[in-house]
Amino acid sequence: MAVAKSPWLWLLAGVVAGGGAAAVISQGGWPWANQEPIGDFRSRLSPENTATLLRAIGGERGIEVRRATFIGYHLTNQGDDDPTTIELRQFWRRVEARTNGQLNMTVLTRDADLAGADNEGILLAAVGRVDAITANAPAFANVIPKVAPIMTLLFAFDSSREGLALVSHPVFQRALEESGQPFNLRFLPGATLDSGMRVTTTKANRTITKTSDLNGFRLRIPPSTQMLDQFKSLNVKPRIMPVNALLKALRDGTVDGQENPPSFITSFNINKVDDRLVLTNHLWSGFLTAINSATWNDWPKEWQQIVLNEAATLQARQWAEQEKLNNSLIEQAPQRLGMAVIRPDLSAVNQNPRFRAVRERIVQQLDARLQPIARQVINGDLSARSPNSNANGR
Repeated sequence: MAVAKSPWLWLLAGVVAGGGAAAVISQGGWPWANQEPIGDFRSRLSPENTATLLRAIGGERGIEVRRATFIGYHLTNQGDDDPTTIELRQFWRRVEARTNGQLNMTVLTRDADLAGADNEGILLAAVGRVDAITANAPAFANVIPKVAPIMTLLFAFDSSREGLALVSHPVFQRALEESGQPFNLRFLPGATLDSGMRVTTTKANRTITKTSDLNGFRLRIPPSTQMLDQFKSLNVKPRIMPVNALLKALRDGTVDGQENPPSFITSFNINKVDDRLVLTNHLWSGFLTAINSATWNDWPKEWQQIVLNEAATLQARQWAEQEKLNNSLIEQAPQRLGMAVIRPDLSAVNQNPRFRAVRERIVQQLDARLQPIARQVINGDLSARSPNSNANGR
């Protein structure tokens, strides 16, 4: 039996054997995270002992991993029933089938339960503690500041379809791939996924119906400097905190509301605290997918091509399912979530000179190749005029 397994297999084999890889996260983090220097993550386990661990894994899972020559782990911040998780698992199943079981990747969920949430998940992928990561773009904005902030431009995206046009643009794809190299990350532009237009949730006594309601509104946001600056320019009082602190902040009144795509409401039980769903649609939110460069380079060219080919199917399927879920949650919010739906008039936001200046400053800090595309997103619907978007029919 070949033993060229993922080099950190010994850390995870016992977890998988117990059928509870995600449970490690939900119990408060990865127990080995600080046990060795951050750059020294390769296993020193002998091939014989690796084989012993593999034989100890029972049932169908044991048969599956013993057949593989590479066993890896893909971390995402979504829950088990989310379209992103479902489609990622099916994606790797298709890859496994096309490699005759040799490439075996398992999707681990809810990196939001890590102490540092998405950003710690990115760290784990960069140093090789997991092989791949799918996380929301704002989490990458401070890591690849010349690329990811184009996905954090407030009140610029008309729809998720425009987001698809952006991530399908060959200039964006080249810039994204290049940006991961210093961090040991091989971005898969074709596996940039949809999270949807971000909305706001509030309580009845402090909600948003018009632009002036933004004044002094204490809004929880993800750790994105660009989002922070833009919201501040609108007189919002943004509060950066990891998503695992969100519910407590809503309950104790530290913040007046939070913003995320609609599917996050059920993923994090936000409707148990907030009863207003405000369709601010202030930002399109997408997931970036990156594979650890050492992992990627360990794979034969044939496997790499299979992964790239299957990414297109992953993107199309996930995009359709995510949009369907978000739309149904909005439509059924009063009955299913107990939330009143509010459609605010925020048309005056884009006339605010201070906000426009801050947003333009973010554009100017982007990779020069991306600046014209960013202005297209701001000034109009990129998907309506991009021949590369494939947006029609999705």
